[in-house]
Amino acid sequence: VIPLSMVNGDYSQSNVIRVNSNDQIVFSFAELSHEYHRYTYRIEHHNADGSPSNISEREYLTGFNNLTIENVRPSVNTTVPYTHYSLTIPNEHQQLLCSGNYSVSIFDEQKSRNPVAEVYFYVVDPLVSIEGSVSPDTDIDHNEGHQQLSLEIKHKGYEIKDVYRDLKV
Repeated sequence: VIPLSMVNGDYSQSNVIRVNSNDQIVFSFAELSHEYHRYTYRIEHHNADGSPSNISEREYLTGFNNLTIENVRPSVNTTVPYTHYSLTIPNEHQQLLCSGNYSVSIFDEQKSRNPVAEVYFYVVDPLVSIEGSVSPDTDIDHNEGHQQLSLEIKHKGYEIKDVYRDLKV
């Protein structure tokens, strides 16, 4: 299963939504048959390095986890029969409570306990803004193949206590 993702109705957007907004991300995929599969999904919060975070599910999610994908549509008048599955996050059963790195794991209940797909997405709370610029490397020997990246973080009203611990580039 290879899911596609769409943010706010646009397939070209990155998998990023804003917390406490009307932003939605839709994950969809097709099963090449009309045979019904009961797919469930689980949302998990992750640290910046991709490892599972230590925060409780109740701290990042309202509602229940391990829900069934309910939006299921069989194809009509196609050469190859398929069934289209899609899920929207957040939805009427689940709301994300905090910013961070997330994954949604999709399981086929009839076949395996291992996920058939896993997609990462990000939830942001735009309290700071970042401006960047790229320029040639200041070392003349590396000028042809390297660039220098300069970032400016604008954090008016948001305290950053330890730049090395609190920021990840």
